[in-house]
Formats: sequence, structure tokens, C-alpha cells
Amino acid sequence: MEPYKVVTNFQIAAEADQVEAFGLGVLDALLDLSDVRDPDMVGTMALGELVIEFAVAADDLIDAQVRGLTLLQTALHAFGAITANMTPLIQELQTTVRERERQSTGA
Repeated sequence: MEPYKVVTNFQIAAEADQVEAFGLGVLDALLDLSDVRDPDMVGTMALGELVIEFAVAADDLIDAQVRGLTLLQTALHAFGAITANMTPLIQELQTTVRERERQSTGA
């Protein structure tokens, strides 16, 4: 299996502290999933912009897309973001999956 990078851009309609809490909640939920590697979060909380990324091992790009989206959905559900109370917060969500850059060994 090869490593792939899953990157999700969120546009959240909430105050900066709520955006940060949302991101940290999803990040914590991703950390609980054994197939997720190296989860990270960056964003401009005041603008409601949030990027969450993680790595997933897969056989090919299509497998990585399925695995990545399933893991993201699982994390969102575990955090409670896919409920009637939370859904209005997510204004936009875009996910991309690509091969992860390989680290140079400096040989």
C-alpha cells in the first residue's frame, strides 16, 4: 500500500472560537481512528476557514479516495458534526486526495 494525503477545506459559519473547537473536535476524532496517519489542522479561524489533512495507506488513488472520505465521514460523525444541530455550521466542504510526497533520505 502507498501513502496518500487527504486534504479537506471547510468554510464554517461561526465565531472564531467555535471554528477552532470544531476543528479540534474533528482532529481528535481522526486521532482515534487507527487508519489515520499524521492528522493536522490549519486555518484562519476569524474567517471560518479551516483545513484538515491526514495520510491514509491505500492500494491506489481510487482506494485512497474511498478510504479517506470514509474516515473523514466517520470522524465528523463521531464528533457530532453530522447532526441537525451542527450541519448549518458547515457552509462548504471540499476534499482532495493525492499521492503523498516522499521524504528524501539525503543519500
